[in-house]
Amino acid sequence: MATEIELKLEIGPEQILTLKNHPLLVTLVPSVTELENVYYDSDDRQLATKKMGLRTRYDGQSWCQTLKSKGEAVDGLHLRDEWETPISCNALEINQLAEAGCNRQMIEWLTSLDLAPLFTTRFTRHCWNLVDEQTAIELVLDLGEVTAGNNSTPISEIELELKRGDVTALQTVARQLRAAIPLTPSDISKAARGYQLLAD
Repeated sequence: MATEIELKLEIGPEQILTLKNHPLLVTLVPSVTELENVYYDSDDRQLATKKMGLRTRYDGQSWCQTLKSKGEAVDGLHLRDEWETPISCNALEINQLAEAGCNRQMIEWLTSLDLAPLFTTRFTRHCWNLVDEQTAIELVLDLGEVTAGNNSTPISEIELELKRGDVTALQTVARQLRAAIPLTPSDISKAARGYQLLAD
């Protein structure tokens, strides 16, 4: 199990070039990945009720599955537990989550549910690594859409994920970005956007 600590910011499409030319990023070369995610839940939305998320992800080369806990989100700062394992194809392999430290009770509960795909997210991820002696932050720009049935909504957001160091470093980087670019803190995850589409 890992604890995910990230700060999420919404960005307007017209500000993307300004972001890429920001002093923090302009000398760095980002990695670019096309990501496809499928989110699962039961018909009675057991995972949504517990504010959890379960997805499979394909990055163009391999599949993985991720379970995320409820966690907390305040002013764009998200803290939650997550369990991630590789899988062989686009199909859940719940028992594999034990390898990531997921407890047996949770796995038994998940396997008791009739889980099915509900919605997808497809986006291009640009990733920059901001590293110094004390801190490592992964800054990603995600551009794409969430799709549920015939409904869709755009994804245009920045995520600052703390890999090493103190959480205040995320706020420092966010302030530097927001000094040059109008960005809005967001407490809404991609999964939450999918559930909103289903409700609509």
